Amino acid sequence: MPMGAAHAACVLGSATAPALVEPGFLLGLMLLAAFFGAVIARTLRIPRVVGFLAAGVLLKQSIVGAAVRGSGATWSQALERATAAARPLDGLTDLALGLILFFIGAVFEKAHIKSVGPRALRVGAMEMGLTLALVAVLCGAAAALTDDWSPSEVLALGVLLGIAAIATAPAATLLVLREYEAKGPMTDMVLTLTGINNIVSIVLFHVAFLLLASTGVIATQPDPEQVLPLDLFLSTLGSVMLGLILGTALSWFHVRNNVAETLLVFLAVLLALGAGRDWLDEKLNLSFSFLLTSLTIGAVFSNVAVNPERLSKGLALIGGPLFAAFFVKAGYELHLEDLPSLGWLGAVYISARVVGKLWGAYYGGRWARLTPLIKPYMGVALLCQAGVVIGLGTFLVGKWGYVERGVFVPAAGASAFYTVILGSVAVFELFGPLLIKQAVVYGGEVKAVQLWTHREVAAAGTASPAALILGSLANLLGLHHAVARAADKDLRARHLMRTNIKLLHDADTFDEVMHFVERSRFNHFPVVDDDEKLTGMIHYSDLRDIIYDPAMRDLVTAADMADIDAPYLTVEQTLPEVMDKFTRTEYDALPVIDSEDRRKVVGQIEQRDVIRLAGDRKANSGT
Repeated sequence: MPMGAAHAACVLGSATAPALVEPGFLLGLMLLAAFFGAVIARTLRIPRVVGFLAAGVLLKQSIVGAAVRGSGATWSQALERATAAARPLDGLTDLALGLILFFIGAVFEKAHIKSVGPRALRVGAMEMGLTLALVAVLCGAAAALTDDWSPSEVLALGVLLGIAAIATAPAATLLVLREYEAKGPMTDMVLTLTGINNIVSIVLFHVAFLLLASTGVIATQPDPEQVLPLDLFLSTLGSVMLGLILGTALSWFHVRNNVAETLLVFLAVLLALGAGRDWLDEKLNLSFSFLLTSLTIGAVFSNVAVNPERLSKGLALIGGPLFAAFFVKAGYELHLEDLPSLGWLGAVYISARVVGKLWGAYYGGRWARLTPLIKPYMGVALLCQAGVVIGLGTFLVGKWGYVERGVFVPAAGASAFYTVILGSVAVFELFGPLLIKQAVVYGGEVKAVQLWTHREVAAAGTASPAALILGSLANLLGLHHAVARAADKDLRARHLMRTNIKLLHDADTFDEVMHFVERSRFNHFPVVDDDEKLTGMIHYSDLRDIIYDPAMRDLVTAADMADIDAPYLTVEQTLPEVMDKFTRTEYDALPVIDSEDRRKVVGQIEQRDVIRLAGDRKANSGT
């Protein structure tokens, strides 16, 4: 069999070797590995996701190595048994991935889509189209040149790999953005595109498979009781309909019960969906997309529920350990052993996908008229790939093939697809989070203090017992106040601000100002001239009287409505000075200028960020 056919066959359940480790003990090891992975990530100043993944890889290698030395089993036998040990924990994977897709679905909230949607569709159309075309054509050519496959197999493999390349891993993307508290136009766009990419990839993949199977391009040997069109309908539109029903029901339950009770029901629903998928497939030969259903539940809940943030905050509290275990398990299941077998087809897939994402997002950004600060980094933040494409690969090796001696055998094209996906996921999951971090940092959507805080935590993590005892003595004697004040003076406005912000221009008409305000989450809006110099601030309340005066609407501009005496900050003001400025004003965000002379706006600071930072530093000082 070509390229990984035997490995792909294991996906169908042929692996029956006894597990090396009891599931409960393995989960405990994964949680400990997550801790050490997080410590290493802090030390190396890399996203925690990468530390979790690496910890999972090392944990599996350690278990396999111990089995080889202790039992005399071959490496492949021990590897298969170690993989089997993690299968009882698949419910954990479903739960974590369902939560993540629920959060991703929230980006389809009406107000957010109204603000980001039109531009996201343009960027997404170019990014997805170019990625699909490049991967399909180049991978099809590579398959034709390197393997003895029929033209129909080459066509199917190229098209399906092209569609799979569209998908972006929601888990790693969301967790990295949250870890660094990224916020701004690019972050909003990346989350929106992540949701769109996965929806399009899942639906288009199933539609393409149905078309290829119905035209005879793909040979399938379905079960006599299985109705392929119905199966594929359930995996696409049926999954969306199920998500609509469950999202509406969850919204109703959310109103009538407290958060704790809603959490219990929601988590039970996610676990039931994960288990129900396998039950439907085994008992009724039907399936639905757990990923698409979870994403739809999140989209519906964010639009229908009353105060949806109440549940989201509760989920965030329990999500930390769950997501950590999820990524360690993902690293544990990374198929690094498939990297050597990728060959030209795998190398072409990885290269074409990278180029398609980068070029597509860049030119899509030009079409959507995104700012120059965003365009170069948009594609970089969309490279992570994992759970969605692995699910598509599992589906394919279970459907595309033939029956030999009563056993279903995946076709050569399906086996090659699965091997390429597993190998490329190992690459994209390990390097993708690093690229996401760089993208949002260079895009100006991460506060410098957030990166600084990571360094401070790393330093604190290596403090000696003597240093900790001396710190406690300082706290007891009240000396921590002086230490905290000295540390606060090191923090300045340039460390607290985000640089990628939207500004009003003094020549903007009233309608343009209202369009800007409707898409902003603030109540105060900086106004600048053609040289980006601050000319004043507009308060939302100042617009209310003009809204009902048609004559004034056509006469005023942003410059006329701006308060020229509004407060602002300079880049070198210290944290205490920033806090003092916010205590003396009702503004929820203040612009930051480079100097009193030039008055060029270089960033913006939110009041809640300052309050949270001050609270964290106060807690760390022991007060």
